[in-house]
Amino acid sequence: MAYLSREIFHRLHLIESYGTGIRRIYDLYKSCPVQPRIDITANSFKMILPNMNAVTEISTQTSGEINRQHRVILDYIAENGKITEAEIQKILDVKRTRAYTVSKELCDMQLIRAVGRGKNKFFVAGK
Repeated sequence: MAYLSREIFHRLHLIESYGTGIRRIYDLYKSCPVQPRIDITANSFKMILPNMNAVTEISTQTSGEINRQHRVILDYIAENGKITEAEIQKILDVKRTRAYTVSKELCDMQLIRAVGRGKNKFFVAGK
C-alpha cells in the first residue's frame, strides 16, 4: 500500500523522486554543529531536526562573537548612553533571565560594564 501511494504522488508530480528529501536535509545541515538524527524502530523511523536558528545562536554565544541581540543592546547604549535590564527585556522582548544572560555575555566580552546594583543597576559602554 505504501508503494502505491508513493507511486501516485510521483505520477501527480507531488514528489520528485523517492528518498531525495533525506539527502537534501543533510545537505542543509552540512555547516551546522548539531546534525539531524534518525531513530529507527521495527516498523517506522523518525528524523529529529535540530532548530538551526537556536544552534546558531548558541554557537555564536559560546564563541564570543556579537549576535543580533548583542548588537541591539550596543546600538541602544550608543544612542542613549546607558540601559537597564528592564529596558533590555522590553527592546529584545525577552524575559528577565534572558536579559540577564545577554547583559552578562556583553560584560564578559568587556563591551559593556555594570554600574550599581539591584534595581539601580544599569549598563554603559566599555571597560
